[in-house]
Amino acid sequence: MSEVEAIRGTYSNLLRGAKIALVVSSGVSLYKSIDTARLLIRHGADVYVFMTPKAARLVSPHLFWWATGNKPVVRLTGAAEHIEICGKADVLLVAPATANTLVKLSLGIADNAALTCALAAGGAKKVVVPAMNLAMWNTPHVQEAVRRLGKETLVVPPLVEEGKAKYPPPEDVAEYVIDATAPRDYEGLRVLVTAGPTREYLDDVKYLATPSSGLTGYYFAREAAARGAEVTLVTGPTGLRPPSNVAVVNVRSVLAMHEAVAERAKQHDVFIFAAAPLD
Repeated sequence: MSEVEAIRGTYSNLLRGAKIALVVSSGVSLYKSIDTARLLIRHGADVYVFMTPKAARLVSPHLFWWATGNKPVVRLTGAAEHIEICGKADVLLVAPATANTLVKLSLGIADNAALTCALAAGGAKKVVVPAMNLAMWNTPHVQEAVRRLGKETLVVPPLVEEGKAKYPPPEDVAEYVIDATAPRDYEGLRVLVTAGPTREYLDDVKYLATPSSGLTGYYFAREAAARGAEVTLVTGPTGLRPPSNVAVVNVRSVLAMHEAVAERAKQHDVFIFAAAPLD
């Protein structure tokens, strides 16, 4: 049994049979894409890597070869890898996407094997993971590029800290890829989800609460949004980062949660009550 086959499907089979084209550009965080590739394989996927020439100089393609079991493509050959692999891919994942790659991607520029792969993957679901200095992330050119990618592309929100828009945890990226493969059978539905605990303060410091991580509700919200629903998440204090594609209403008390739900009830079709409000 190969090294890759030994781990395939050890986490889940949610991506079993999925062919993923992983485009790697030359951000300093590109080493994280090795972990991302392994995670996708652990969910059952088959991962093929296309690297920009600069990315291949920063991290050896041999590491991605080991990680995926498939030889990375840095330069196209007569085998027409962009057609044979990317043209038949189920998901195109660009991680990391530098400012340069992001802007070119939005304009359909294909001046290396990696971007040619992205252009050829016209029928694939698309997930983009921006990673760059915060000053570059905030420029009008980059933000306009994100808008040009449109609603058909899932853009994973970068982790903003220390003056940088960082590559998020590989676990988050894997979740977005799984989301991208979800059926769009909730389109047109408006879903309201409650999550997390509520707090009833006894004084300025002490409060009563029912222990709850909020994860169940957050996962329900994320899944519904991935399947095309318009989602509102009414959440107590959890410390979790909410999904980027849902409307979030933050509350603390039982009464505040009740009021938030009641005010929005007529505007929603489906209700999922996963919160743990205090009795």
